[in-house]
Amino acid sequence: MNKVKNRTLIALVLVLALTGGIIFYVTSYIRDGATWASFSANRSVYIGGKLTRGQIVDRNGIVLLQNTADGKVYNSDALIRTATLHITGDRNGNIGTSVARKYASILSGYDWINGIYTLSGTGTSLALTLDAQLCADAYSALNGRRGCVLVYNYLTGEILCMVSTPSFDPDNMPQDLDTNPDYTGAYVNRCISSTFTPGSIFKRIT
Repeated sequence: MNKVKNRTLIALVLVLALTGGIIFYVTSYIRDGATWASFSANRSVYIGGKLTRGQIVDRNGIVLLQNTADGKVYNSDALIRTATLHITGDRNGNIGTSVARKYASILSGYDWINGIYTLSGTGTSLALTLDAQLCADAYSALNGRRGCVLVYNYLTGEILCMVSTPSFDPDNMPQDLDTNPDYTGAYVNRCISSTFTPGSIFKRIT
């Protein structure tokens, strides 16, 4: 009788342990699956540590960046490439706040049911609220000055323009980028990673 009782207790403990393990795994998968999938060692979506899936488009469907197995393909317009550099990120991944890095799991096409599997194998198209032409116009208006331009719709919270300078064309990277003082801070998105003294229009609030 004692043997049966002991075996029953052992079986019950094993069942409880197995159930607990399954619950822990499923919870971790749902919570952290996107992080696991977007880990740079995942050869299904990365080559040499660089994401090979997904594209980033502006609010009008203009492609700002397409990730491919052969590398990043940027917009064909040099001004748009330069103006949106801090959004799309550079080829070497030095801009840590870029959309391409922040939303890598979305670009890879991950969802918690299918993982990173998609029929097309090309990932997801991520549509931003930004207007590429507005960003290009803002960059031109800065005319080589250091600074940033951020425009948003206060009714909806949509960010329409985000430009930071100094910047550079990712398809025509300056040879002296790391030594020329004109490019100091080129990897920093001043809109979200810098602090500035509030302007006159904001002083009444401060």
